[in-house]
Amino acid sequence: MTNIATERETTRQESHTDFFAEAVEGLARREAKQLPYPLLYDRVGSELFERICSLAEYYPTREERGIILKEAESLVANFPPDCLIVELGCGSASKTKHILDAYIKKHGSARFAAIDISQGALDFAGAELQQLLGSSKLQVIPVCADYLSGLRQVHQRFGDTPTVVL
Repeated sequence: MTNIATERETTRQESHTDFFAEAVEGLARREAKQLPYPLLYDRVGSELFERICSLAEYYPTREERGIILKEAESLVANFPPDCLIVELGCGSASKTKHILDAYIKKHGSARFAAIDISQGALDFAGAELQQLLGSSKLQVIPVCADYLSGLRQVHQRFGDTPTVVL
């Protein structure tokens, strides 16, 4: 897997103080206490979110997966050939793997830029996707960043490449 250096990784020491200050500020509020979202999506937070998504009571992921399974081929029919497929907040990429599979069946290979704030989720998703879909057919580009920073990094690397953002 190819990896794009990220603001979060390269400035981790500098931003540690910022995260701490944001956490203290968010928890010191009288009402509507909050924590910066990157603090919630470390390896453990990502695993917890995946477990929540598998609960019977949490239907959105299950419904999305059903729609994607049913419509993957018709979705990728509209994707340009040789495009870069980008997913914002990919997590485990458990839904996107069906789109990638359909794209590979249509075009022979795929490039996938997975953007997530959890490096652990990116590592898991990349390994899982390449095992399921074949590393010779799928190039996974993990981008550990928030959405906007991740999209900037992808644009810097791939420029005017036709891109489909999920």
